[in-house]
Amino acid sequence: MAESQPSDAFAISECRSEDNTGCGGIFPFKSRAGLCARCEALDVIHKDNPEKQKHFENMPQCKSCGTQRSQLSGDTCGRCVQQQAWEKPTNQCRASVVNTVHGQLTGRLKGDLHYAPDGVVIQQKVSQY
Repeated sequence: MAESQPSDAFAISECRSEDNTGCGGIFPFKSRAGLCARCEALDVIHKDNPEKQKHFENMPQCKSCGTQRSQLSGDTCGRCVQQQAWEKPTNQCRASVVNTVHGQLTGRLKGDLHYAPDGVVIQQKVSQY
């Protein structure tokens, strides 16, 4: 029986190099196959610099994409928070995003119907001006 290969999405989300190094963490929004940002910094970029390794070892890491940010607040970066909002939206989140985008495009909100990406009417705004 042939061994099954992991799906492309799994291969991208897993932190693993071609020689099977890495933390093995799963980062659902990681955008490329290979190591997560922390393992890339520790095992490749700064492998001969213990001081830099210590810096990256202690730097906060996004649990969704694996990127590292020195000022990351919480356990998820802003890009992943936005991605999660679009993948599992609530009507309140949809309304906020749609209104923000609409407001940026038109400069102000008038008596328009606001639709979610799936075509559901979220709310009808009455003329504010």
